[in-house]
Amino acid sequence: MEHDDEVILIVQPDSRHLRAVRLLAADAGGRAGLDASQVDDLRIAVDELFQAILEHADERVVLRVVRLGRRVVIRASARARDRAEPPRLGNVAELIVDAVCDGYSLDRDGNKVSFMVTKRAHRMVSA
Repeated sequence: MEHDDEVILIVQPDSRHLRAVRLLAADAGGRAGLDASQVDDLRIAVDELFQAILEHADERVVLRVVRLGRRVVIRASARARDRAEPPRLGNVAELIVDAVCDGYSLDRDGNKVSFMVTKRAHRMVSA
């Protein structure tokens, strides 16, 4: 599958980088045709998921943002700290992320923590 657009951002696991991560997500969403509300939804989901892996990341976080037509797929991964618990969203954050994106995952696999989130531009229906 060929990507329409791909951007990779590498940051230290620090909340000071959340703004850059949100801006990258918003830019990709806008180029995929998401409306302002859908872009905000994507930013919210990325913010919650990025924060969830930050507390488990040992080193740099690699964020890969891919635009496939009217869909955005964002993946982030980092090496996990020794004996770190699997990343989790809080109850409220989980409800929010479920509501605002088309799909997501938040995982720990061996020594890696990661998330993936997708959002598709939905066509507006005229009345």
